[in-house]
Amino acid sequence: MYFNILKKDLKRKKTMNVILLLFTILASVFVSSGLSNVVSVMNGTDYFIDQAGVGDYIIITQNGEGQAGKLVDESKLVSGYRKDNCYWGSIEQVKVEGREIVSKSNNILIQPIGKNGITLFDTDNQVLKEISKGEIRVTAGFLKENNAAVGDKIDISYHGLEKSYTIKGEIKDALLGSDMMGNTRFVISDEDYKDYEDDKSLDPYKGCLFMVDTDDTAAFRKETSGLENVLFGDSKAIIEKSYIMDMIVAMVVLVLSICLCIVSFVLLKFVITFSINEDFREIGVMKAIGIKNFKIRSLYIVKYFAIALVGSVIGFFISIPFGELLMKSVTAKMVLGNDIGPVMNLIGTILVIVVMVGFAFFCTSKIKKFTPVDAIRSGQSGERFGKKSILSLKKSHLKNALFLAVNDILSAPKRFLTIVLSLFICSVFVFGLVLTTDTMLSDKLITTFGSRSDIYINDSKLV
Repeated sequence: MYFNILKKDLKRKKTMNVILLLFTILASVFVSSGLSNVVSVMNGTDYFIDQAGVGDYIIITQNGEGQAGKLVDESKLVSGYRKDNCYWGSIEQVKVEGREIVSKSNNILIQPIGKNGITLFDTDNQVLKEISKGEIRVTAGFLKENNAAVGDKIDISYHGLEKSYTIKGEIKDALLGSDMMGNTRFVISDEDYKDYEDDKSLDPYKGCLFMVDTDDTAAFRKETSGLENVLFGDSKAIIEKSYIMDMIVAMVVLVLSICLCIVSFVLLKFVITFSINEDFREIGVMKAIGIKNFKIRSLYIVKYFAIALVGSVIGFFISIPFGELLMKSVTAKMVLGNDIGPVMNLIGTILVIVVMVGFAFFCTSKIKKFTPVDAIRSGQSGERFGKKSILSLKKSHLKNALFLAVNDILSAPKRFLTIVLSLFICSVFVFGLVLTTDTMLSDKLITTFGSRSDIYINDSKLV
C-alpha cells in the first residue's frame, strides 16, 4: 500500500518532484565539487611542491656546479638531493616565429628531459616523461605572453649555436614557474641537449639546480653562505611564498565553493519544507483514516531518500568536471589536488543524501503534534494569539502596508530565514571579491616581498 501511495505521489506531483530533483542535483554538484576544491586549495602549494620533489633547500648555480656539488655530497645535514643540469641564456637569444619573446625575467634556462632532478608536469597534470627530437616544452604562461601556439617555431641563437624547435606544449614548473620567480625554462630532448654539451665553448654558461633534502635548513644555509657561483640559495618556504598571487585566486575559489555548499543546503531546506507543507492536507487525511505518525513520516523519508539518491548520483558525475572548471584559472601554472582523488566528491554526495533525509525527518516531526483537522488546515490551528507580537498596532506609527509586512516577518521569522541567509552569504562573497581586488591594487602589498621603491628595474642590461 505504501509503495502505491509513494508511486502515485511521484506521478501526481511531477513538477514539484522534478524541481526538488534539480535542486538535489545542484546541491550535490556544489557540495561535492566544493569539498574537493577545499581540500585541494588547502593543500595548495605544499601539494604541488611535494609532487614536484623540490626539496627543503634549493641551490641554483652558474658556471657549473662549483663548490655546491661537493657540499651536498659531503654535508651531514643532507639526507638526499636531486640535480638538474642546464645552460643559462637570455631572452635576446630566443625568437618565436621570428619575433622577440617577452618574459618577466631576462634569464632563460635550457635543460634536457632526461635525468631531471625536479618533476615537471604537462597542462593535463601528467608527469612529463618524454620529448621527441626537434620539439621543445616551455614554461606555463609563455604562449599567452608571446602570442604563440603549439606548433610554432622557436629559434635559439646560443653563442654561435643555431637551433630551431617546434613548440610541443607548456610545462608546470614548481620551482621557477611562478610569476615572481619569472625564469623561463625550456625543456628539450636528450639528443638535442647533447649538441650543447658537445660545444665546449658553452661550458661557462652551464648551471645546476640542486633540490636538497634536509631537516635543518637554518644550519644548512650557514654551510652554503660561502659558496661561489651561487645565483640563488634558500629554503622551499620562499618558493611557496612566490605563489601567493596564485593562492589569492585559489582562496577566492575556496570561498566560492564554501558559499555554494551553504546556499545548496539552505535551498534544499526551503524546498523540502515547502514541499511537505503543501502535503499537509494529504497528511491530515492519512491521520484521519488511522495511519500512524511513524508510518506517515517513513513514507516521506523514503520518498526524499529516493530523490536524494538519484539526484546525488547524477550530481556526483557532474561535480568532477565542474570542480575542475572552477579550478581551471588557478591550476594554469600549478598542480592543485589531493591524494584521495574523487573520494571527497563521493563524501559530498553521501553528505547531501544524509542531510536531505535529515531535513525530511525533522520537517515531518511536527506531524505528531497536529490533529487530523489541524493537518487538513495545512498545519495551522487558525489561531495567531498564542504569543504577544513585538510590534504594537496601537503604538506604531507605520503605514498599514509597511506595518503588515514587518509584523509578518517578526511573527514568523523562520519563514524568512532562508532568504535572509542566502542574501547574506551572497553578499559576503561579493564583498569578499571587492576587498580582494582592493588589496591587490594596494601599493602596501609590495612591502610583503621587499622594500617599496619608486622605480623597479627588471632588465638586467640596465642594472
